[in-house]
Amino acid sequence: MTISEHGENELFLDPTFMGMQRSSDAVIITLLLGAHRPLADKKAVAAAINKLVVEALHISPDDVFIALIPVPNESFSFGRGELQLHLVGELPIPRHAFDVLSAPRSG
Repeated sequence: MTISEHGENELFLDPTFMGMQRSSDAVIITLLLGAHRPLADKKAVAAAINKLVVEALHISPDDVFIALIPVPNESFSFGRGELQLHLVGELPIPRHAFDVLSAPRSG
């Protein structure tokens, strides 16, 4: 996930594009994920991110712009500069891997 700050004149996010009512508090979140992920997983992660950001920042759901960037599994390195999934083949990633995004938070 990438989070960066931009000056007022550096990045334009149309306040009404796609029927939104964005404020000056709008944020853009970019997330890389495995290209093999089905649409249902992408919808679930986008909804979970939106919910958590809205709760944490107290902003409108319209102010959370999310870009999911699919990346082929063989393009991921989990360390050592090695493309582990390319070396060992595609490893199964359990569906519960997304549960951390939708689990109730304490506090």
